[in-house]
Amino acid sequence: MLRSLRIENFRCIRSASLAFDPHCTVVEGANGAGKTSLLEAIFTLSRGRSFRSRRRDHAISHGESGFLLFGEITRAEVSHRVGLEVSRNGRRIRVDGEDRDRIGDLAKLLPVQVIDPTVHGLIDGGPENRRRYVDFGVFHVEQQFLASWSDFRRAVSQRNSALRVGSSDTELDGWDQAVAILSEQLTALRARHVADISNRLPGITDGMLPDAEIDIEFRRGWSADRNLLDVLREHRERDRQTALTQDGAHRADLKIAFRDRAARHQVSRGQQKLLASALILAQVAEIQTRTEQETVVMVDDPAAELDSESLDRLISATFAVPCQRVLTALDASRLRLPVEATMFHVEQGSFRAKST
Repeated sequence: MLRSLRIENFRCIRSASLAFDPHCTVVEGANGAGKTSLLEAIFTLSRGRSFRSRRRDHAISHGESGFLLFGEITRAEVSHRVGLEVSRNGRRIRVDGEDRDRIGDLAKLLPVQVIDPTVHGLIDGGPENRRRYVDFGVFHVEQQFLASWSDFRRAVSQRNSALRVGSSDTELDGWDQAVAILSEQLTALRARHVADISNRLPGITDGMLPDAEIDIEFRRGWSADRNLLDVLREHRERDRQTALTQDGAHRADLKIAFRDRAARHQVSRGQQKLLASALILAQVAEIQTRTEQETVVMVDDPAAELDSESLDRLISATFAVPCQRVLTALDASRLRLPVEATMFHVEQGSFRAKST
């Protein structure tokens, strides 16, 4: 749970300190006032980057040398103080007064998911969006995932280097075996997590997309009926030509079907938003069950592309899942919330408390 956040020189927010409600905080303001920048700051404190850009330095306020994010977090009833300082030359991570090397140390303490106007990319975007979604959940529920994922990335990189310099078949054999073994490890973890999400999904989609008949299927990244080691050896000459490993866990995807057809071809943009939101909320519920850690779910401009009935369904579904919520809106009165919320108004990056 995020209790408070201090922001210095992050996009249009020069300086701000906010305390967050354990259940729901709503930030109201005009476009460009700083609503999304606040959500970016929370996301960046957790993930080390924004959901709008992978370049951390792009979030530094104009004319400044860096930004600072400092948060107070509660996990399992234990308080933690975390900080991220980013300059154009690097970053510094702090947890409870100690320097840390890995952004994963922040991510474990502060799981964050975002539902924003681009969330439909989970449905109609490229497979990297869906892999990132799956891996976020696996990272939080499977302790061994990070080590396996790091080892796998290293093995693929080494195999690609060997392909590029024309290494012999004997030299490639070792990397083929490493990629195959680690792909199987990652696939087992990912497939189990997707199955758990699939079991939770109907309870969420029934309220958001009645009679939708949604199915999700994990695809591991190589032929389902083949051994990956055999596939890598069979495709070795092709991979030599491109200097890229084209089969393995890094090619995994999530097939999302709507009434037995690919969802991207079947549903409107508004329905895609609801479906993607349902996937995120099902995952958040699974993380909470497995870890007893509530995710911070940020919903940026939930009314975008939704009629009033669909908006109500999204809000209801968000409050049906155990999580801490931070919502933004042009007009907070459109959000018919089932609980009282802490309210802020933002203007030109400056926040003030607002009475409900």
